[in-house]
Amino acid sequence: MIRRVIRRFVHEEHGITLVLALATMTILAITTTGVIVAGTAGESTAWGSTKGRSAFAVAQQALAYGEGVVYGDAANGTIPPTDVQTLPTQPNGATGTYVLTTNDDITWHLVATGTLGGVTRSVSTDVTPAQTVTTEQLAIWNYLYEDSNNNTSVSGGATINLPILTGGDFGMSGSNTKILNNLEVGHNLTTSGNAQIGSASSPIGKLEVVGTCAVNGPAKPAGTSPCDGSHNLTYAKSVGTTLDTFTGMPSVNFQAQYDAQAALTKTGCPANLFDKNTTLNNDNSTNISSILFGSTAYDCFVGSYELKWTPSTHTMIANGIFYFDGTFTSPGGGTNIVYQGEASFYFTGGVTFTSGSLCGIAGCGTGWDTSHNVLFIVADCTAAPSTGCVSLSSANATFQFGVYATTTYKVSGNSGNMAPVICDQFFISGGTDTLVPILNFPPGTPAPTTSVSYLGTPPTGWAG
Repeated sequence: MIRRVIRRFVHEEHGITLVLALATMTILAITTTGVIVAGTAGESTAWGSTKGRSAFAVAQQALAYGEGVVYGDAANGTIPPTDVQTLPTQPNGATGTYVLTTNDDITWHLVATGTLGGVTRSVSTDVTPAQTVTTEQLAIWNYLYEDSNNNTSVSGGATINLPILTGGDFGMSGSNTKILNNLEVGHNLTTSGNAQIGSASSPIGKLEVVGTCAVNGPAKPAGTSPCDGSHNLTYAKSVGTTLDTFTGMPSVNFQAQYDAQAALTKTGCPANLFDKNTTLNNDNSTNISSILFGSTAYDCFVGSYELKWTPSTHTMIANGIFYFDGTFTSPGGGTNIVYQGEASFYFTGGVTFTSGSLCGIAGCGTGWDTSHNVLFIVADCTAAPSTGCVSLSSANATFQFGVYATTTYKVSGNSGNMAPVICDQFFISGGTDTLVPILNFPPGTPAPTTSVSYLGTPPTGWAG
C-alpha cells in the first residue's frame, strides 16, 4: 500500500515541479522589484543631492557677484542697488539672486540664493568696503538761524515760537516782542523796550549765550544776574554758554545747480519759465513772476522732476530741484497757493510775497504734513530787492516753506512762516512764527556735511 502511494507521487512529480517553479518566479519577481525600487530611490536621492549642491554653488556665485558690486560701487563713489538682483542665465536652468541691505551705509548685509529644480539654497555675509561717507548735518534746519551780527533781529511785537540759533550778536526790542522757544546766541544778546524771553509761568527750555548778556539793562556775563533765567523778563529753565550745534551757514554752489538743470531734458515746460538764455545772469525775473503761478496751466518735466501748475485751483505739484534765473515776485490778487510734493526752488535773485500765501496744506494750518509736502526756497540774492532777499509782507498771511537766503530774510505785515530759515540776517517785525518740524527734506536742501573715511575689510559673518 505504502509502495503504491510512493510510486504515485513519483509518477506525478511534474505537478510539484510546477509549484516550485511558480514559487521561484514569485520570489525572483519580489526580489527584482525590491532591487528596482531601491535603485530608483537611491537614484532620486542622489539626484536631489546633486540639485542641492548645484543650488548651493549658484548661491555662492551670487554671493560673489554681490560682494563685487559693493566693493566696486564704493570705489566709484556710488550706492549699491537695494532691490533684488538676478544672475545671468545659469546651466541646467538654475537661477541665482542677491539682495543688499544696510542700516548705516557703511556695512552691507548680503543675502544670496541659488535654485535648481525646486531646490533652493541661501548664503549670506557682511561686506564693509573702503569708503568715505559724507553725511548731511540737517540739525541746523531745526532753527530760525542767522549767521552774522544783528542787534535788530526781532521787533514790532513779533512772537517767535521757533528755536533760534545765531552765529553772532542777537537783539530784540519792543514791549510786545516775545521769544517763546529756545534761544542760542553765538556772541552777545541784547534786549530792550521790555522785550520778553519766555515767561515766569512758562520759561523757555534753554538760553545759551556765548558772549555778554544785556537783557533790558546793562551788559553782564551770561549766566549771571540779570541773565540767569529768572530776571528782567528773561525766563529759562536752563542757562549756559555753549551752543548745541554750530556748523556755520552751509555754502551752496548755485552755478553747479544751474548747470545740472541745463543738462536735463525738458518737456511740457513753458518757454522762459526757468531761463531765457543759457547763461546764469539773473535776467529772467519778469517771466518767472508771470509764468510760475500764472494764468496758464502746465505740466513740466525736467529730467524725472515734475512741476505742475493748475491755475483754476491754485494748486501746484512739485517734486525735485528747479532753478529759476531771476527774482520772483508774487502775483497780485492775494492768491493763496497750495503745493504738494517735495521740492527745492533755487533763485539767482530773491523771492518776494506782497500778497497771498504759499502753503503745504489748504488753510495753512498746523496739520501741514511735512513728511510728504515740503518746499524749500534757496535764494542767491543777486541784485535782490531792497525789501530783502526773501521777503514776506502779505497782510496777516501764513507761509509754509523753508528758506535759505545768502543775505537777508524779512517778515512784516503781520505775516508768519511755519518753516525753518537759514540766512545771513533776519528781520522779523510783527506776526507770529510757529515751527512745524520738517520730517522729510526735499532733494536740493542745503546743509553742512561731514565726511568720515572707513578702511575696507574682507567679507565677514558668512552663513549658509
